[in-house]
Amino acid sequence: MMKKGKIFLAGALLMSGSLYAQDDKNLVENPGFEIIDGRLRKAKQIEVAKKWFSPTGEKADLYSESTKVPEIGIPENANGNEEATEGENYAGIRAYGYNDKMPRTYIMTQLLGPLKKGVKYCVSFKVSLADFSKFGTNNISAHLSKKPFEFEGKESISLEDDDIHVQHSQNKIYSQQYNWEPVCTIFEANGGEEWLTIGNFKSNKETRYSRMKIPEGLKGRQSYDAYYYIDDVQVFVLDSIAECDCEKGSIEKEDPNVVYTKKVISKKELTFEQLLEASTIYFADNSNELTDVAVQELDELAARMKADAGLKIKIVGHQTDAETTAGVSNPLVKYMSQKRINAIVKYLEGKGIEKSRLMTDDQGDTVPVDKSGTAYGQAKNRRVEFKPVG
Repeated sequence: MMKKGKIFLAGALLMSGSLYAQDDKNLVENPGFEIIDGRLRKAKQIEVAKKWFSPTGEKADLYSESTKVPEIGIPENANGNEEATEGENYAGIRAYGYNDKMPRTYIMTQLLGPLKKGVKYCVSFKVSLADFSKFGTNNISAHLSKKPFEFEGKESISLEDDDIHVQHSQNKIYSQQYNWEPVCTIFEANGGEEWLTIGNFKSNKETRYSRMKIPEGLKGRQSYDAYYYIDDVQVFVLDSIAECDCEKGSIEKEDPNVVYTKKVISKKELTFEQLLEASTIYFADNSNELTDVAVQELDELAARMKADAGLKIKIVGHQTDAETTAGVSNPLVKYMSQKRINAIVKYLEGKGIEKSRLMTDDQGDTVPVDKSGTAYGQAKNRRVEFKPVG
């Protein structure tokens, strides 16, 4: 609903500034995307929000209660339904695209001044997973730099772990819809950082995800991505640790649909035995469906086997005790470890590997690698491993 008397024009910045006063501590000039320079008429217009930019050729989105364009409205829009945390605007980014078919987006802003060396800052923002996203992911992060990113193409931004400055301590999967969750970290500045960029800076192989369902009562089609609304971005000097304790008392939702993804390394220099050890395939709960990560792993394995016709492997299947229990009452999910073996044998045969070179070993739930009982631990147990033969 449009609020009366609200004008979002370049000539009305003084009015906007008085309505949304800047927090004296916050070094982010336009933390809630409320100050507008220009007209918001379509998607991919994040740069209409003052001081906000997209650092790549694929532009992020800006949403507003005041727009007459339904696709970018608030609370209802093309990606779902969500209220702003405060005010009437928020941003939107794509953190993951299935099989990299949809480019990621990022948002970036220049702080009011450079950070000081050795000073500790609280860096935080809030996220909400869009209702029509097929996936929720981890790796929702922020990076602080002395210079801005500038990419003309639509490629993803890739960073080393040490350059990801703001992230949940357990790098959790953000899967909450109809709800805002904080992402925050205490950051000790090296000095001179004055650009903040938010997004996912890891490859699809290094990103864990869970599959989502459209919330009850909403009608629409899911998009094969993980799309997040972003609001309330803050960077301020830390007076006490309590100011930046956004994980205190939080309880991560135990989502059985998490698919574990290990950190991927370059495999070109690995021996065949090392390659097999590094090629473990992981599955969602009660599923033998191969993920895009699994397909890439199997393609590398098949290529190595085709290059050497003498190589044979043993395919070792596993399931969780919870899956075993579920199979007692539901024949469709019974013998899931064997079904996972069968799915991989079928895929490798389709890649030209003879069945005579593929031994199998169904171990059911007898050899868990993680006995914690958590959703993350169970995800590590839903796996197929590979062993050399001969």
